[in-house]
Amino acid sequence: MATYNEAEALLRQLTPIINKCIENHPLVKSAIKAQKAVVRAAPDTSAHTVAIKFLPDLFNVDIAPTVFPYNPNIPTGDLAVGKTVFVWYYQSLSNGVVMQNADWSI
Repeated sequence: MATYNEAEALLRQLTPIINKCIENHPLVKSAIKAQKAVVRAAPDTSAHTVAIKFLPDLFNVDIAPTVFPYNPNIPTGDLAVGKTVFVWYYQSLSNGVVMQNADWSI
């Protein structure tokens, strides 16, 4: 059992290092990524922006919703408050765009 506990402790120490190496790998870093979010305010159709909250921040009232541009091909019904969307981004979430609805049907 002691060997198992030592292996588990080693794995806990290595996991963040391995995740950082994967994240910084050139092929992963240059990939377009998607992150799930929930719409928190009605979209501004004239500016094509929508306020969203990412899932880890959803129940934290201290974190304000983030405003992102959205794909104009998404039906406005899929951008209603409480609907799930996906934000696509390249390298940083500050480059994000709401590109897909919850079921990736567009």
